[in-house]
Amino acid sequence: MFERKYDFDDISLISRQISTIKSRDMIDTTSFLFDKKYKTPIIASPMKDVCDENIANEINRLGGIGIIHGFMSIEDQVKIATNDNQNKHIYSIGINNDYIDRYKALIDVGVKHFCIDVANGDSKYSLKAITSLKLKFPDASLMAGNVCTEDGYARLAEN
Repeated sequence: MFERKYDFDDISLISRQISTIKSRDMIDTTSFLFDKKYKTPIIASPMKDVCDENIANEINRLGGIGIIHGFMSIEDQVKIATNDNQNKHIYSIGINNDYIDRYKALIDVGVKHFCIDVANGDSKYSLKAITSLKLKFPDASLMAGNVCTEDGYARLAEN
């Protein structure tokens, strides 16, 4: 006997109310992240093959935000940040090895917004990293994730 698996072909979402929206133009897709307003709710993932400086610039031009991946040397990420004179991107850092040095080097060139790039934001390692970074550099803004439970979100938000 096997366990039943579901995919998108097996599930249909049914509205519980009748829509009053005539057009996409009636929808405000504005979103806020840190101290900035974005007209397009798109965030480019901080993956090496997804968001480099060019993609981040294009996503920004279209009204979204790019997170510059951290799969490069600190020096190379700092060079990108130095070119980002409007501080329009978020910069990704991990929680292993050089994360404090990377964070400080990026702050030193004016970066204000960071993404703690981890697969599981609800781990003792990511919470420790977030706490130590906020203690050393309290003025920088951090986003972190991923979490999939209410308790995990609460722990992450608390830190």
